[in-house]
Amino acid sequence: MRKPTAIRFEENRPAHIMGHEGRVVIFITDQAKLDSNARRANALSKGAIERAVQSDAFEKLKVGQVFSIAMPHGLKADAIDIVRYTRKPTVAQARKAGASLAKLRGKANMLIALGAARLP
Repeated sequence: MRKPTAIRFEENRPAHIMGHEGRVVIFITDQAKLDSNARRANALSKGAIERAVQSDAFEKLKVGQVFSIAMPHGLKADAIDIVRYTRKPTVAQARKAGASLAKLRGKANMLIALGAARLP
């Protein structure tokens, strides 16, 4: 039987993004607005988040799907995972996002920076 993943909740601090080793997850709404976590990651990665959000690949994503940036410049993270999200997600959309992230996680630590994203 698989051991459940340990989850730890912490106060939202964009500064955690810079020093996190593993995967960093940020949520971008359909309107492509960057919250404080996304802006911090974007600044550290020299605009990589903004370029990814403006790309055709991001436009083609459905709500709950993930776009990854491997080895982002300026961060210790192995990858930044950008989840396409909506301001008011349904339970099904939130589950889809969770399943997409679980597939990517592997054995790496994952910092999920919800920021302005809402849970259903």
